[in-house]
Amino acid sequence: MKKKSIVLILALVLIIATGVTAFSAQGVSHGRRMITIGWFGPMSGPFQMIGEGMVDGMRAKIDQINGRGGIGGYRLRLIALDNNMNPVQTKGIVKKLVKQLRVFAIVGALGSVGINAVINDLKSYGIPVVYLGGGEPHWSVPPKRNIFPIQPDYITEGRLLVKFAVQNLRARRIAFVYANNSTGRTALRGALIGMRRYGRRVGAKFVLKSIRLGLSVMKTRIKKANPDATIIFQFLSGAAGLVSGCKRAGIRTNWITTYVNSDSVLYKIAGRKWLGVYVAAWAKATQRVVTNYIRYFVKTKYYRKARRKRWDAPSGYHTAGWIAVEIFIGGLRIFQRKYRSMRRLTWDNYIRSMENMRNFNNTIAKDITYYPMSKARRGTRYYYLARSGQRTLYFTQAAKIRGRFYLKPVTRWMR
Repeated sequence: MKKKSIVLILALVLIIATGVTAFSAQGVSHGRRMITIGWFGPMSGPFQMIGEGMVDGMRAKIDQINGRGGIGGYRLRLIALDNNMNPVQTKGIVKKLVKQLRVFAIVGALGSVGINAVINDLKSYGIPVVYLGGGEPHWSVPPKRNIFPIQPDYITEGRLLVKFAVQNLRARRIAFVYANNSTGRTALRGALIGMRRYGRRVGAKFVLKSIRLGLSVMKTRIKKANPDATIIFQFLSGAAGLVSGCKRAGIRTNWITTYVNSDSVLYKIAGRKWLGVYVAAWAKATQRVVTNYIRYFVKTKYYRKARRKRWDAPSGYHTAGWIAVEIFIGGLRIFQRKYRSMRRLTWDNYIRSMENMRNFNNTIAKDITYYPMSKARRGTRYYYLARSGQRTLYFTQAAKIRGRFYLKPVTRWMR
Protein backbone atom coordinates (compact mmCIF):
# COMPACT_ATOMS: atom_id res chain seq x y z
CA MET A 1 0.00 0.00 0.00
CA LYS A 2 2.87 2.32 0.89
CA LYS A 3 4.51 1.61 -2.49
CA LYS A 4 1.29 2.45 -4.34
CA SER A 5 0.99 5.76 -2.45
CA ILE A 6 4.56 6.71 -3.36
CA VAL A 7 3.94 5.88 -7.06
CA LEU A 8 0.73 7.95 -7.02
CA ILE A 9 2.48 10.93 -5.44
CA LEU A 10 5.31 10.74 -7.98
CA ALA A 11 2.79 10.61 -10.82
CA LEU A 12 1.03 13.71 -9.49
CA VAL A 13 4.32 15.55 -9.17
CA LEU A 14 5.18 14.64 -12.77
CA ILE A 15 1.81 15.95 -14.01
CA ILE A 16 2.27 19.24 -12.13
CA ALA A 17 5.84 19.59 -13.43
CA THR A 18 4.70 19.26 -17.04
CA GLY A 19 1.84 21.74 -16.56
CA VAL A 20 -1.45 20.28 -15.45
CA THR A 21 -3.40 23.14 -17.04
CA ALA A 22 -2.15 22.07 -20.46
CA PHE A 23 -4.43 19.02 -20.34
CA SER A 24 -7.50 21.26 -20.33
CA ALA A 25 -6.26 23.97 -22.69
CA GLN A 26 -9.20 25.24 -24.73
CA GLY A 27 -8.98 24.45 -28.43
CA VAL A 28 -6.02 22.09 -28.04
CA SER A 29 -6.66 18.37 -28.48
CA HIS A 30 -3.67 16.31 -27.38
CA GLY A 31 -5.41 13.09 -28.37
CA ARG A 32 -6.07 14.27 -31.95
CA ARG A 33 -2.91 16.44 -31.88
CA MET A 34 -4.81 19.44 -33.19
CA ILE A 35 -5.06 23.18 -32.43
CA THR A 36 -8.31 24.88 -33.44
CA ILE A 37 -8.35 28.60 -34.24
CA GLY A 38 -11.25 30.91 -35.11
CA TRP A 39 -11.86 33.76 -37.55
CA PHE A 40 -14.72 36.19 -38.07
CA GLY A 41 -15.40 38.70 -40.82
CA PRO A 42 -17.51 39.32 -43.93
CA MET A 43 -18.07 36.35 -46.23
CA SER A 44 -21.27 37.73 -47.74
CA GLY A 45 -22.44 41.16 -48.84
CA PRO A 46 -20.27 43.84 -50.49
CA PHE A 47 -17.07 42.73 -48.74
CA GLN A 48 -17.43 39.02 -49.53
CA MET A 49 -14.43 38.96 -51.86
CA ILE A 50 -12.18 40.44 -49.16
CA GLY A 51 -13.36 38.06 -46.44
CA GLU A 52 -13.29 34.95 -48.60
CA GLY A 53 -9.89 35.94 -49.95
CA MET A 54 -8.49 36.31 -46.46
CA VAL A 55 -9.91 32.99 -45.26
CA ASP A 56 -8.61 31.19 -48.35
CA GLY A 57 -5.17 32.68 -47.73
CA MET A 58 -5.31 31.36 -44.17
CA ARG A 59 -6.44 27.91 -45.28
CA ALA A 60 -3.67 27.76 -47.87
CA LYS A 61 -1.03 28.43 -45.21
CA ILE A 62 -2.67 25.94 -42.84
CA ASP A 63 -2.71 23.28 -45.57
CA GLN A 64 0.97 23.90 -46.21
CA ILE A 65 2.00 23.63 -42.56
CA ASN A 66 -0.23 20.58 -41.94
CA GLY A 67 1.27 18.91 -45.01
CA ARG A 68 4.66 19.29 -43.38
CA GLY A 69 3.56 17.60 -40.17
CA GLY A 70 2.11 20.59 -38.34
CA ILE A 71 3.74 22.39 -35.42
CA GLY A 72 5.37 19.96 -33.02
CA GLY A 73 3.22 17.26 -34.61
CA TYR A 74 0.01 19.24 -34.03
CA ARG A 75 -2.13 20.15 -37.04
CA LEU A 76 -4.06 23.42 -37.28
CA ARG A 77 -7.81 23.64 -37.88
CA LEU A 78 -9.71 26.81 -38.79
CA ILE A 79 -13.34 27.69 -38.02
CA ALA A 80 -14.42 30.78 -40.01
CA LEU A 81 -17.76 32.49 -39.32
CA ASP A 82 -19.46 35.17 -41.44
CA ASN A 83 -20.53 38.38 -39.66
CA ASN A 84 -21.62 40.24 -42.82
CA MET A 85 -19.83 43.25 -41.30
CA ASN A 86 -22.66 43.57 -38.76
CA PRO A 87 -21.49 44.72 -35.29
CA VAL A 88 -24.46 43.21 -33.41
CA GLN A 89 -24.04 39.89 -35.16
CA THR A 90 -20.30 39.99 -34.46
CA LYS A 91 -20.81 39.97 -30.69
CA GLY A 92 -22.76 36.72 -30.90
CA ILE A 93 -20.24 35.18 -33.28
CA VAL A 94 -17.28 35.94 -31.02
CA LYS A 95 -19.12 34.52 -28.02
CA LYS A 96 -19.88 31.38 -30.03
CA LEU A 97 -16.24 30.97 -31.10
CA VAL A 98 -14.91 31.42 -27.58
CA LYS A 99 -17.59 29.89 -25.36
CA GLN A 100 -19.28 27.23 -27.52
CA LEU A 101 -16.77 26.19 -30.19
CA ARG A 102 -13.94 26.84 -27.70
CA VAL A 103 -11.23 27.81 -30.15
CA PHE A 104 -7.70 28.29 -28.84
CA ALA A 105 -7.18 31.69 -30.50
CA ILE A 106 -8.82 34.24 -32.77
CA VAL A 107 -6.57 34.68 -35.81
CA GLY A 108 -7.05 37.19 -38.64
CA ALA A 109 -10.39 38.80 -37.71
CA LEU A 110 -11.45 41.25 -40.43
CA GLY A 111 -13.26 44.59 -40.54
CA SER A 112 -13.10 47.62 -38.27
CA VAL A 113 -16.88 47.81 -37.78
CA GLY A 114 -17.12 44.31 -36.36
CA ILE A 115 -13.84 44.37 -34.46
CA ASN A 116 -14.67 47.69 -32.78
CA ALA A 117 -17.89 46.13 -31.48
CA VAL A 118 -16.06 43.26 -29.76
CA ILE A 119 -12.59 44.58 -28.90
CA ASN A 120 -13.51 44.89 -25.20
CA ASP A 121 -15.16 41.46 -25.26
CA LEU A 122 -11.99 39.94 -26.70
CA LYS A 123 -9.94 41.63 -24.00
CA SER A 124 -12.19 40.37 -21.21
CA TYR A 125 -12.25 36.80 -22.55
CA GLY A 126 -8.44 36.76 -22.39
CA ILE A 127 -8.19 34.59 -25.51
CA PRO A 128 -5.09 35.15 -27.69
CA VAL A 129 -5.98 37.37 -30.67
CA VAL A 130 -3.41 37.49 -33.48
CA TYR A 131 -3.90 39.92 -36.38
CA LEU A 132 -6.82 42.30 -36.67
CA GLY A 133 -7.78 43.20 -40.24
CA GLY A 134 -7.69 46.99 -40.02
CA GLY A 135 -5.64 49.74 -38.47
CA GLU A 136 -7.61 51.30 -35.62
CA PRO A 137 -5.03 52.69 -33.15
CA HIS A 138 -7.09 51.90 -30.04
CA TRP A 139 -6.61 48.21 -30.74
CA SER A 140 -2.95 48.57 -29.82
CA VAL A 141 -2.89 51.65 -27.53
CA PRO A 142 -3.50 51.28 -24.68
CA PRO A 143 -1.94 47.82 -25.06
CA LYS A 144 -4.11 44.80 -24.26
CA ARG A 145 -2.27 41.76 -22.96
CA ASN A 146 -3.93 39.13 -25.15
CA ILE A 147 -4.38 41.17 -28.37
CA PHE A 148 -1.62 41.36 -31.01
CA PRO A 149 -2.43 43.63 -33.98
CA ILE A 150 -0.10 43.44 -36.98
CA GLN A 151 -0.97 45.98 -39.68
CA PRO A 152 0.32 49.56 -39.36
CA ASP A 153 -2.38 51.63 -37.68
CA TYR A 154 -4.22 54.35 -39.59
CA ILE A 155 -2.57 57.20 -37.66
CA THR A 156 0.82 55.89 -38.76
CA GLU A 157 -0.45 55.49 -42.30
CA GLY A 158 -2.01 58.95 -42.42
CA ARG A 159 1.29 60.46 -41.31
CA LEU A 160 3.27 58.49 -43.89
CA LEU A 161 0.85 59.35 -46.70
CA VAL A 162 1.65 63.03 -46.09
CA LYS A 163 5.37 62.31 -45.72
CA PHE A 164 5.37 60.59 -49.12
CA ALA A 165 3.46 63.47 -50.75
CA VAL A 166 5.79 66.11 -49.34
CA GLN A 167 9.17 64.41 -49.53
CA ASN A 168 8.83 62.09 -52.53
CA LEU A 169 6.37 63.93 -54.75
CA ARG A 170 7.48 67.43 -53.64
CA ALA A 171 3.82 68.35 -53.18
CA ARG A 172 3.13 71.68 -51.50
CA ARG A 173 -0.63 71.91 -51.99
CA ILE A 174 -2.29 68.78 -50.64
CA ALA A 175 -5.92 67.67 -50.53
CA PHE A 176 -7.09 65.03 -48.08
CA VAL A 177 -10.42 63.31 -48.82
CA TYR A 178 -11.63 60.74 -46.33
CA ALA A 179 -14.57 58.49 -45.54
CA ASN A 180 -16.99 59.93 -42.99
CA ASN A 181 -16.37 57.24 -40.37
CA SER A 182 -13.96 56.48 -37.53
CA THR A 183 -11.42 55.00 -39.93
CA GLY A 184 -11.33 58.10 -42.11
CA ARG A 185 -11.20 60.47 -39.15
CA THR A 186 -8.38 58.46 -37.59
CA ALA A 187 -6.35 58.68 -40.80
CA LEU A 188 -6.97 62.45 -40.85
CA ARG A 189 -5.46 62.71 -37.35
CA GLY A 190 -2.33 61.00 -38.68
CA ALA A 191 -2.27 63.27 -41.75
CA LEU A 192 -2.40 66.38 -39.54
CA ILE A 193 0.54 65.03 -37.54
CA GLY A 194 2.38 64.41 -40.82
CA MET A 195 1.75 67.96 -42.03
CA ARG A 196 3.09 69.42 -38.78
CA ARG A 197 6.14 67.17 -38.89
CA TYR A 198 7.06 67.23 -42.58
CA GLY A 199 4.99 69.88 -44.32
CA ARG A 200 5.43 73.11 -42.46
CA ARG A 201 9.20 73.18 -42.77
CA VAL A 202 8.91 73.26 -46.57
CA GLY A 203 5.82 75.41 -46.85
CA ALA A 204 3.38 72.59 -47.65
CA LYS A 205 -0.24 72.93 -46.56
CA PHE A 206 -3.65 71.36 -46.88
CA VAL A 207 -5.68 73.21 -49.47
CA LEU A 208 -8.63 70.87 -48.91
CA LYS A 209 -9.72 68.59 -46.06
CA SER A 210 -13.07 67.06 -46.88
CA ILE A 211 -15.20 64.04 -46.15
CA ARG A 212 -16.05 62.08 -49.30
CA LEU A 213 -19.26 63.56 -50.69
CA GLY A 214 -20.97 63.00 -54.03
CA LEU A 215 -18.78 62.85 -57.11
CA SER A 216 -19.96 66.12 -58.64
CA VAL A 217 -19.36 68.00 -55.37
CA MET A 218 -15.91 66.47 -54.95
CA LYS A 219 -14.90 67.28 -58.53
CA THR A 220 -15.83 70.93 -57.96
CA ARG A 221 -13.97 71.13 -54.64
CA ILE A 222 -10.80 69.44 -55.88
CA LYS A 223 -10.72 71.50 -59.07
CA LYS A 224 -11.08 74.72 -57.08
CA ALA A 225 -8.39 73.68 -54.56
CA ASN A 226 -5.96 72.75 -57.36
CA PRO A 227 -3.81 70.40 -55.25
CA ASP A 228 -0.41 69.00 -56.31
CA ALA A 229 -1.38 65.75 -54.57
CA THR A 230 -4.72 64.34 -53.42
CA ILE A 231 -4.82 61.70 -50.71
CA ILE A 232 -7.99 59.60 -50.82
CA PHE A 233 -8.65 57.58 -47.67
CA GLN A 234 -11.66 55.60 -48.72
CA PHE A 235 -11.82 51.95 -49.67
CA LEU A 236 -12.47 50.16 -52.95
CA SER A 237 -15.23 51.62 -55.16
CA GLY A 238 -15.33 54.92 -53.24
CA ALA A 239 -11.70 55.58 -54.07
CA ALA A 240 -11.84 54.16 -57.59
CA GLY A 241 -14.93 56.19 -58.45
CA LEU A 242 -13.42 59.47 -57.27
CA VAL A 243 -10.15 58.95 -59.14
CA SER A 244 -11.79 57.92 -62.41
CA GLY A 245 -14.43 60.66 -62.20
CA CYS A 246 -11.88 63.40 -61.59
CA LYS A 247 -9.59 62.13 -64.34
CA ARG A 248 -12.48 62.12 -66.80
CA ALA A 249 -13.16 65.72 -65.79
CA GLY A 250 -9.58 66.66 -66.68
CA ILE A 251 -8.44 67.28 -63.09
CA ARG A 252 -4.67 66.80 -62.83
CA THR A 253 -3.24 65.83 -59.46
CA ASN A 254 -1.05 63.09 -58.00
CA TRP A 255 -3.40 60.53 -56.43
CA ILE A 256 -2.29 58.70 -53.27
CA THR A 257 -4.32 56.11 -51.37
CA THR A 258 -4.32 53.68 -48.45
CA TYR A 259 -2.84 50.19 -48.33
CA VAL A 260 -6.38 48.82 -48.10
CA ASN A 261 -6.62 49.58 -51.82
CA SER A 262 -3.51 47.62 -52.75
CA ASP A 263 -5.36 45.13 -54.93
CA SER A 264 -6.09 44.77 -58.62
CA VAL A 265 -9.84 45.01 -57.97
CA LEU A 266 -9.39 48.81 -58.01
CA TYR A 267 -8.07 48.54 -61.57
CA LYS A 268 -11.03 46.37 -62.51
CA ILE A 269 -13.39 49.03 -61.16
CA ALA A 270 -11.68 52.14 -62.56
CA GLY A 271 -9.92 50.68 -65.59
CA ARG A 272 -6.97 52.59 -67.02
CA LYS A 273 -7.89 55.64 -64.94
CA TRP A 274 -6.42 53.80 -61.93
CA LEU A 275 -2.98 53.60 -63.54
CA GLY A 276 -0.51 56.05 -62.04
CA VAL A 277 -2.18 56.10 -58.61
CA TYR A 278 0.29 55.79 -55.72
CA VAL A 279 -0.76 53.09 -53.26
CA ALA A 280 0.67 52.42 -49.80
CA ALA A 281 1.72 48.84 -48.99
CA TRP A 282 2.86 47.01 -45.86
CA ALA A 283 3.43 43.44 -47.11
CA LYS A 284 6.75 42.64 -48.75
CA ALA A 285 6.80 42.69 -52.54
CA THR A 286 10.02 40.74 -53.03
CA GLN A 287 12.37 38.41 -51.11
CA ARG A 288 12.37 34.63 -50.99
CA VAL A 289 9.46 34.40 -48.54
CA VAL A 290 7.22 36.13 -51.13
CA THR A 291 8.45 34.00 -54.04
CA ASN A 292 7.88 30.80 -52.08
CA TYR A 293 4.37 31.94 -51.11
CA ILE A 294 3.37 32.68 -54.71
CA ARG A 295 4.84 29.41 -56.03
CA TYR A 296 2.86 27.45 -53.45
CA PHE A 297 -0.38 29.39 -53.70
CA VAL A 298 -0.78 29.12 -57.48
CA LYS A 299 -0.86 25.33 -57.12
CA THR A 300 -3.72 25.33 -54.61
CA LYS A 301 -7.46 24.92 -54.97
CA TYR A 302 -7.82 28.44 -53.56
CA TYR A 303 -6.03 29.87 -56.57
CA ARG A 304 -8.27 27.91 -58.92
CA LYS A 305 -11.34 29.10 -57.03
CA ALA A 306 -10.27 32.74 -57.32
CA ARG A 307 -9.63 32.40 -61.05
CA ARG A 308 -13.06 30.83 -61.57
CA LYS A 309 -14.60 33.84 -59.83
CA ARG A 310 -12.39 36.21 -61.84
CA TRP A 311 -10.69 37.44 -58.67
CA ASP A 312 -7.05 38.42 -58.55
CA ALA A 313 -4.86 35.63 -57.15
CA PRO A 314 -2.93 35.68 -55.03
CA SER A 315 -4.54 38.97 -54.02
CA GLY A 316 -3.67 41.31 -51.18
CA TYR A 317 -6.48 39.70 -49.23
CA HIS A 318 -5.09 36.19 -49.72
CA THR A 319 -1.74 37.56 -48.59
CA ALA A 320 -3.23 39.11 -45.45
CA GLY A 321 -4.71 35.75 -44.44
CA TRP A 322 -1.43 33.97 -45.12
CA ILE A 323 0.41 36.53 -42.97
CA ALA A 324 -2.05 36.13 -40.09
CA VAL A 325 -1.30 32.41 -39.88
CA GLU A 326 2.44 33.03 -40.34
CA ILE A 327 2.49 35.26 -37.26
CA PHE A 328 0.37 32.84 -35.23
CA ILE A 329 2.76 30.03 -36.17
CA GLY A 330 5.70 32.28 -35.31
CA GLY A 331 4.30 32.53 -31.78
CA LEU A 332 3.97 28.74 -31.60
CA ARG A 333 7.61 28.34 -32.66
CA ILE A 334 8.70 30.67 -29.87
CA PHE A 335 6.50 28.70 -27.47
CA GLN A 336 8.18 25.45 -28.54
CA ARG A 337 11.64 26.83 -27.87
CA LYS A 338 10.59 28.22 -24.49
CA TYR A 339 8.44 25.41 -23.08
CA ARG A 340 9.68 22.32 -25.01
CA SER A 341 6.37 20.42 -24.82
CA MET A 342 3.11 21.11 -26.69
CA ARG A 343 1.31 19.76 -23.61
CA ARG A 344 2.19 23.04 -21.90
CA LEU A 345 0.32 25.11 -24.50
CA THR A 346 -2.10 27.41 -22.69
CA TRP A 347 -3.37 30.92 -23.35
CA ASP A 348 -0.94 32.39 -20.83
CA ASN A 349 2.08 30.52 -22.14
CA TYR A 350 1.25 31.43 -25.74
CA ILE A 351 0.82 35.11 -24.85
CA ARG A 352 4.16 35.11 -23.03
CA SER A 353 5.72 33.60 -26.14
CA MET A 354 4.26 36.28 -28.42
CA GLU A 355 5.66 38.92 -26.09
CA ASN A 356 9.13 37.59 -26.95
CA MET A 357 8.68 38.22 -30.69
CA ARG A 358 11.28 40.72 -31.93
CA ASN A 359 11.77 41.84 -35.55
CA PHE A 360 10.12 38.66 -36.78
CA ASN A 361 10.69 38.34 -40.52
CA ASN A 362 9.89 34.73 -41.33
CA THR A 363 6.78 36.22 -42.88
CA ILE A 364 5.61 38.45 -45.73
CA ALA A 365 5.09 41.17 -43.11
CA LYS A 366 8.14 43.06 -41.81
CA ASP A 367 9.87 43.35 -38.44
CA ILE A 368 6.91 42.22 -36.33
CA THR A 369 7.71 43.13 -32.73
CA TYR A 370 5.94 42.94 -29.37
CA TYR A 371 7.05 43.55 -25.78
CA PRO A 372 5.92 42.25 -22.35
CA MET A 373 3.14 44.19 -20.65
CA SER A 374 5.47 44.63 -17.66
CA LYS A 375 7.42 47.11 -19.80
CA ALA A 376 4.35 48.89 -21.18
CA ARG A 377 4.02 51.55 -18.52
CA ARG A 378 2.14 54.69 -19.48
CA GLY A 379 4.58 57.46 -20.43
CA THR A 380 7.21 55.05 -21.79
CA ARG A 381 7.87 54.18 -25.44
CA TYR A 382 6.86 50.59 -24.72
CA TYR A 383 3.34 51.77 -23.95
CA TYR A 384 3.04 52.46 -27.69
CA LEU A 385 5.29 49.66 -28.94
CA ALA A 386 4.14 46.70 -26.82
CA ARG A 387 1.36 45.75 -29.26
CA SER A 388 2.21 47.80 -32.35
CA GLY A 389 3.18 44.88 -34.62
CA GLN A 390 4.46 46.59 -37.80
CA ARG A 391 5.20 50.31 -38.06
CA THR A 392 6.59 50.60 -41.59
CA LEU A 393 5.16 51.13 -45.08
CA TYR A 394 6.42 51.64 -48.60
CA PHE A 395 4.71 53.05 -51.67
CA THR A 396 3.84 51.56 -55.02
CA GLN A 397 2.42 52.92 -58.25
CA ALA A 398 -0.37 51.27 -60.22
CA ALA A 399 1.03 50.22 -63.60
CA LYS A 400 0.55 47.74 -66.40
CA ILE A 401 3.53 45.64 -67.39
CA ARG A 402 3.29 43.23 -70.33
CA GLY A 403 -0.47 43.56 -70.29
CA ARG A 404 -0.85 42.73 -66.59
CA PHE A 405 -1.76 45.04 -63.71
CA TYR A 406 1.11 45.53 -61.28
CA LEU A 407 1.82 47.61 -58.19
CA LYS A 408 5.38 48.75 -58.83
CA PRO A 409 7.38 49.67 -55.69
CA VAL A 410 8.63 53.26 -55.92
CA THR A 411 10.11 53.80 -52.44
CA ARG A 412 12.05 51.95 -49.80
CA TRP A 413 10.48 51.19 -46.45
CA MET A 414 9.35 54.35 -44.64
CA ARG A 415 8.95 54.76 -40.91
